Amino acid sequence: MIRRRAMVVGMLAAMTAGPAVAQRGAPPRQDPSWLRIDDWSGDVFAKSRYRSDSKELVGGRKITETDWMYETGLNLFSRGSMYHPNLMEWSAGAEVGYSDQTISADGDDKHSNGVLYGYNFDALLFKEKDVSGRVYADQTKDTVDRSFARAVDLDRQRQGFEVRTRGDLPMLFQYEHLSERQDTGSVIDDQDGHRFRYEIEDLRDKDFYNRLSLEYETIEQQNQFVNADGTLSPPDDLSNDRLELSATNLWKFGPLSRHQLAGSARLMRREGAFQEDVATVHQRLDYAHSESFSSFYSGLFNLDNTEDQTDQGGEVQAGVIKHVYDSLDLTGWGVARYREFDDGTEQSAGVHGEAEYRKETPVGRLSASLDLGREYLSNESPTGQRRVVGESVTLDGVTPTQLRNPNVVAGTIVVTNADRSRIYVEGVDYLVSTLGDFTEIRRTIGGDITDGQTVLVDYTADVARDAVYTADNLRVRVRMDFDAAPVSVYTQYRLYDEQLISGNDLGTLDRNGSLLGGVEYRPLEGLRLIGEVETQDHRLTPPWWAYRARAFYDRALDPDTSLTLGAEYESLQYESAAEFGLTGDEDHQLTIGAFGRVTRKLTRWALLRGEVDYIDASGRNNDMAVRVGAGLDIRLRQLTISVEGYHRIYEQEGMNGSGDYVSVMLRRKF
Repeated sequence: MIRRRAMVVGMLAAMTAGPAVAQRGAPPRQDPSWLRIDDWSGDVFAKSRYRSDSKELVGGRKITETDWMYETGLNLFSRGSMYHPNLMEWSAGAEVGYSDQTISADGDDKHSNGVLYGYNFDALLFKEKDVSGRVYADQTKDTVDRSFARAVDLDRQRQGFEVRTRGDLPMLFQYEHLSERQDTGSVIDDQDGHRFRYEIEDLRDKDFYNRLSLEYETIEQQNQFVNADGTLSPPDDLSNDRLELSATNLWKFGPLSRHQLAGSARLMRREGAFQEDVATVHQRLDYAHSESFSSFYSGLFNLDNTEDQTDQGGEVQAGVIKHVYDSLDLTGWGVARYREFDDGTEQSAGVHGEAEYRKETPVGRLSASLDLGREYLSNESPTGQRRVVGESVTLDGVTPTQLRNPNVVAGTIVVTNADRSRIYVEGVDYLVSTLGDFTEIRRTIGGDITDGQTVLVDYTADVARDAVYTADNLRVRVRMDFDAAPVSVYTQYRLYDEQLISGNDLGTLDRNGSLLGGVEYRPLEGLRLIGEVETQDHRLTPPWWAYRARAFYDRALDPDTSLTLGAEYESLQYESAAEFGLTGDEDHQLTIGAFGRVTRKLTRWALLRGEVDYIDASGRNNDMAVRVGAGLDIRLRQLTISVEGYHRIYEQEGMNGSGDYVSVMLRRKF
């Protein structure tokens, strides 16, 4: 065994070292190597993070959390080939180290330590051949800080391979295994999944393209809440299987391939904790009659069935587009829609028109648009209620977002993340309020919904049992950008009006008329000042007036300093507030916000960053949040030092709290 090991070492040394003495006058001979390392590097690191959060809830209950983490380790990176780059080209990296973490929640301490590890490997096989392959594997273990939300400890592993073929009918087969664990301190989410994908494309004709893909995924997932005493709740089983078939087509035909038929189809079945069947087919034909005149025709069929709701229907459209010189675009179309639910049907038919105008005038550039339309709609619901499943809502900041349907039944709202793997908790992650007949939701500060996240909302709403009505839509926009002064003025008028023709109305038909006027002034490079006045007249919510002022400044003060500042002010006053149940200070909403970012290059090896965010809302909704932070980056040859931290305080509807975050990272490359 020793002799054999010595022979192997000797062979490796001979293959990698090359000849000891080169022939005089001749270039050294490059012998092929079974394993070639073209480049390698690495670094050693040490980082520490401290996070604290203390808040007092309505009723006087106090919650205090602290989290201290320390990590140190070694990273290695390399790339190369085996025998020849066309045989196998690879890249690899590894991380090893030690971690220590202490979490304290209301005096209950949890301490953990262990080996820190991570890796990545990617190898491309036979890349110049008609059949090539790829194998890959990686693991990441990281803590993701989310500012005004809990930090997430993320441990993610992935392994997979794929096989590709070239030619007129290229194909792909892929298998991937993925396991992931997320720990926010209040919720632990574990999942383990397998995914298979097959894809084929048709590239035989440049004017005729098709792609077909088949994907199967199975995921085992459990979700557990962390109780106040540190114990875990019984796990919720969120496992599911998904089978999906999708196709995409594009066909260009006619003189110079000016006509085009394009579309897609999708079939999907999901089974498990969340059951869903989806079938969607969409096709659109664009027919160019001349250089300036074209028509289009489209059809859509959609089916989306879940345990709670059957939703299926279709849509057909036909229209024309006319370009008049280079300044005017005219579009007109007709549309018919049909939707069927477990609890009723919806039908509509209407006509629409749009005009877009652009003109260079003696005083500046004028742009204007006109959109108008009328639709006839009918609703039928034997139960008088409709279950809405998967309404997509984006939650920005702490601003309330109105759900699409009025008369939402109290207690029926369920909010999940986009992939249905997480159910959020009312009062912890989001708040619910009503304004007139509409329901609004918004994020809580310190909850698990991040700023700008899109969530899915399920709810039940009261609807008319039988109603036929019209919906008129009108929108006019005009903007003038002056040449003689850095000033732009703009205005917009919009009217959406639903009127009952027959049947009954439970107060679900709305009227929304709005008028907006604004001025934008740019007195200096990088500075924009905006003033707006807007009024809206509603039928189902109180009408209001709003005055807004915004300021933005963004520029480099000198070669080493850049500055970004912003501020906004909005005063909104509700009219007829008492008629809609708004009392006391709820008849208005005052919002003030500001932010600042500065970056300063101290020396050629040191960079200083500072930031501040502030928002204060009072009236119908009461929120206040301040975040002040700074960071310092130092680079001394191969050494990098990063320090950052912030302090935050916040209040929201009687809840108040504060928190701190500090992190230090040292990294030395070699």
